[in-house]
Amino acid sequence: MTISCRNEIRPGDSSGVAYWAERPDEVGGIWIVDLVNAFGASDEYTERFGNLSAETLIDNLFQQLFNRNSDPLGLRFYIDLLGGTNHRTGRHEREGV
Repeated sequence: MTISCRNEIRPGDSSGVAYWAERPDEVGGIWIVDLVNAFGASDEYTERFGNLSAETLIDNLFQQLFNRNSDPLGLRFYIDLLGGTNHRTGRHEREGV
């Protein structure tokens, strides 16, 4: 069963939007890691989504972005990525590759 969180996501407040709009210039255009880490560590994220399983979280994101659930291979890829055992190259962290 997938719980939709589509209605729980809110628009950014003006100060937050302004901060993140300027962030790429401050870090030379590489800001997505900062963004993901900041949102993932926020109290708001933890309260709203912290108790979701990786599968539910990923399917919720797919629903919001693509209006569908993830496919089995994509789901496994992102579960592994969240767990630190998969990287964009698809190589396993523990293999030292």
